[in-house]
Amino acid sequence: MASVLRFLFLAGLCVWIGAIVFFSFVIAPALFQTLPPETAGRVLAVVFPRYYRLGLMAGAIAVPTAVALGLLSQRRRRWLGMAGVMVLMAAMAGYAAAVIVPRTDALRPHLAHGPAPDEVAQAEFSRLHQQAVALNAVTLLCGIGVLGVAAATPRDA
Repeated sequence: MASVLRFLFLAGLCVWIGAIVFFSFVIAPALFQTLPPETAGRVLAVVFPRYYRLGLMAGAIAVPTAVALGLLSQRRRRWLGMAGVMVLMAAMAGYAAAVIVPRTDALRPHLAHGPAPDEVAQAEFSRLHQQAVALNAVTLLCGIGVLGVAAATPRDA
């Protein structure tokens, strides 16, 4: 049973980390290198809800399995600590999905690169984008930290 739980925990965590890495370092840069900014932004507006949903679903697998492993393990505090960090990761992703994405979506029509762009909308969009990038980076670092702790956690006898 513990082996199945450990597998599910690692699968969920690795899918989550992998999605963040692939999106942040492959998809987003490729879109902005090959498409006009407005088009790349529209594509990302379609991708973001799915991206956050994938992360939250992976967390919905990893968190309960970490809790279960904690309840079965002699290293209870370590597993429950990892679960706590992943709850924080889910909170950051949930905030980005529920608050930041709708706000940026609402601002997107006002970002047209015409002769008189809406500077207030552009400033707010930039602020929200920076906030989303920071949340994404912290989520990634937390996930890598949890993976490191899990890798260093020996199996119980």
